[in-house]
Amino acid sequence: MHGLHNINQRCPSLRQLELHRGKVHTPNHAVALPLQLRTLTVHGSLLASFTSALRLLDVQNLVHLESLILMERGAAFTLDTVQCILSYDATKYTNVTQLVTLKLKYPCCEPHQIVDLLSHPRLKDLQHLGLLDTPAINDHVAAVIAEHGKRLKTLQIPYSKITGVGLKKLVLACPSLAAIDLNGCRDVSMDAVEWAREQGLSVTWNMGA
Repeated sequence: MHGLHNINQRCPSLRQLELHRGKVHTPNHAVALPLQLRTLTVHGSLLASFTSALRLLDVQNLVHLESLILMERGAAFTLDTVQCILSYDATKYTNVTQLVTLKLKYPCCEPHQIVDLLSHPRLKDLQHLGLLDTPAINDHVAAVIAEHGKRLKTLQIPYSKITGVGLKKLVLACPSLAAIDLNGCRDVSMDAVEWAREQGLSVTWNMGA
């Protein structure tokens, strides 16, 4: 990928890497990302090349990664991409950092895929979760988020199919939850939103968003 050749040698202590929309070249040899990377952000059309280059771009063993943000308008990546980024050689690394922030824009997925992802051991201490434009999120998935997201502080699930039942589960099960984005969630009632606000949550809920 353009600009990433020898990045591990040139910037071994790099902690933040943000790749924006633009021309991307698939590398002709393996490219390892710096082990010390804490934040990886990939925007827009880069994701198609990013995903196809995973066999050459070594995104495994990022054991210090704390924040992963993959934003795409289409289905240019799969949740397998996320699983690959979170994977590591357990025989080589014993101290692995938990992810604090995970933000994905992935409209083409099934509820069971989200359930599988959220059960990943590196997501057990997640504090900020964003699943944008993901209609597969329903009350069942909300219950899974509640089960695995005990430390969540912010949650973004706009345009999902969650109802007041799922919202109540999230509020009651996640004591640290302070803010939730429900923009475009047409199955959530005003009564449920008001109840959540009465519990101290900051709820963004704009049906016209």
